[in-house]
Amino acid sequence: MIAGDQFRAAIGTRDIRSTAFSISRQGDRLRFTGRGYGHGVGMCVIGAGRRARRGESADAILATYYPGLVIDSAPLPLARAPADGGSSPVAARVTVEVASVAPAKEVVAAARVTSGITARVPKGSAVTVMELERQATRARDSLSKALGTSVTPITIELHESLDRFRDVTGRPWWVSAVASGTAIDLAPAAVLEQRGGVEPVLRQAIAELFVAPALANRPVWVKVGAARYFARTKATTASASGKLRCPSDAELTLAISAVAQREAEGRAEACFARAVAQTHDWRTVR
Repeated sequence: MIAGDQFRAAIGTRDIRSTAFSISRQGDRLRFTGRGYGHGVGMCVIGAGRRARRGESADAILATYYPGLVIDSAPLPLARAPADGGSSPVAARVTVEVASVAPAKEVVAAARVTSGITARVPKGSAVTVMELERQATRARDSLSKALGTSVTPITIELHESLDRFRDVTGRPWWVSAVASGTAIDLAPAAVLEQRGGVEPVLRQAIAELFVAPALANRPVWVKVGAARYFARTKATTASASGKLRCPSDAELTLAISAVAQREAEGRAEACFARAVAQTHDWRTVR
């Protein structure tokens, strides 16, 4: 018998990213299916940090993750004075050294530039640079026709690892793509396949690049909702609910969990669908 956290540590915390997993047998292989990526002690570091940035106090944050927790002070351990001198015990001092380690560089295949799109993929990626370029070209051409606008050139980087994606973008693990200016950063292909595929994520990121200039200085939900709305290959109907609450900027940019992020983005799309059905011009949605 071995505890889940001990097993995870033995296999590797980057291979088994959480103790919330199930196991199934496939012939002579075992398949692990799980969710989450944390340290297993009950507090989401990203969620706690984002709660703090949104103004919650330390007590409120701790109460969220550890209901009933009582915080009290504890005396520092005392060290006895040397036998040959000194008259009173002194607090023990502990020195912690932190080594600064630069993030590992990705090994990236030669970039390919075609028709205003520069695509880069890591060596050994399940998605080739030509496939990524074709998917981006399809998305760009169809979205440009639908929106009446475009962005060029476009640079797309498919990252080798989730850790590298997080280091470069500063976004949490549950984010699949970051679009800014004329550049798109994508999480690893294997991760995107688990989240519905590379092409849908890429299409939404390109849509965000296209709508961003016209929707500058609007609430974040307008840009996010527009990108999701136009990225869909099937038409989206407006929500009939009069109680729909459009998400705040903080809910979209400082979401405290993957679930909260998805829920806020879903409301953003519903709000945009409702608004564009009334205005019939996506540029005027506010």
